[in-house]
Amino acid sequence: MYQAVVLEVTIKRIIFIYLLPKGYEGNVYVFFNVEGAPSLEKEKDYCVFDINHEGYYGTSAPDMEYGTVNDKYFYVDSDGRRTEINKTCVRTMGTGSTEFSTPNNEHAYETLYTGIEVRLKECSLEFETSQNGIKNDDLNKIFKKVVNEYNIPFP
Repeated sequence: MYQAVVLEVTIKRIIFIYLLPKGYEGNVYVFFNVEGAPSLEKEKDYCVFDINHEGYYGTSAPDMEYGTVNDKYFYVDSDGRRTEINKTCVRTMGTGSTEFSTPNNEHAYETLYTGIEVRLKECSLEFETSQNGIKNDDLNKIFKKVVNEYNIPFP
């Protein structure tokens, strides 16, 4: 006698829309759990990251969602028109977190982040699928801008 077992697996699909200034090239960072930053914008089932001209976006959302990634990337012109960015011009940089506290430990702070790198030329499947970790020097410079923008007490 045989018995059949049916197993249903649900894979959560994570869908972000990255909106970049037209012509932007370089690293892009999204910071979560940023005090004073806006909550995440939504378009249908998508979380929207409106990246500024310096290459970052901060949100007060406490954490990013995890699962199978199916992101979309757009350039946005001065009139708000979107042009989709070819996925072979974008590669992911992974995720991470950083913690710090103010002198005398009056205020502890943790933020999570994710990033992508965007190219205008020499786009390819090889670029899209190649591994590229987050560059700490670049990340630290951008993080200091986030701290200043939202008046977070930083040691």
